[in-house]
Order: sequence, then C-alpha cells, then structure tokens
Amino acid sequence: MAKRVNVEQSTLEKLIYPIDWTDALLAGVTVSDVSITHTPPSGDDATFGKQINNPVTYIKSPSGLVAGKHIVSVVAITSNADLQPEVRLQIKVE
Repeated sequence: MAKRVNVEQSTLEKLIYPIDWTDALLAGVTVSDVSITHTPPSGDDATFGKQINNPVTYIKSPSGLVAGKHIVSVVAITSNADLQPEVRLQIKVE
C-alpha cells in the first residue's frame, strides 16, 4: 500500500517535497530513479521535476497548478528490481 502525504500550496508557489525512502529500502538497496504520475483535478498534467540524493528524492512542483486536489504518485525504481515503494502526494491548491 502506498504511503499518503497531504500538503498544501498556492497556485503561485513552486515547492519542493522531499521523500525519504529509508524505511522502505532493504540494506544495500538504493533508488536509481523515480516514476512520477500527476493526476490533476481538471485540465492538463503538469510536469514535476525530480532530484535523487539517496535515500531522499526531491519532487519539484511547478507554479501555476490549477486550484483543486492534485494527486502525484511517486514510485521508486530501485537497485532491487523486486522492490517498488510508492508515495502519493495529495496537494491541495487554493
């Protein structure tokens, strides 16, 4: 089951959300990449940036998100192919 994180930002903000994978990783396993899927409340998808600094991944939200609830699913791609932890950011934009 995915871990859920609830956050808020305004339409003008451009925020960075850190995700610490430490608790989801076995000893010696690292995050090599992440897959990001954005589900907007309406309209077009926004492009979220990423920076990986094991065991933390920084998800960079763009400014200009439309008002409403955005779901951002972040799935870690790890050095252990059997492990794919997921975090779902629920971003409420006012």
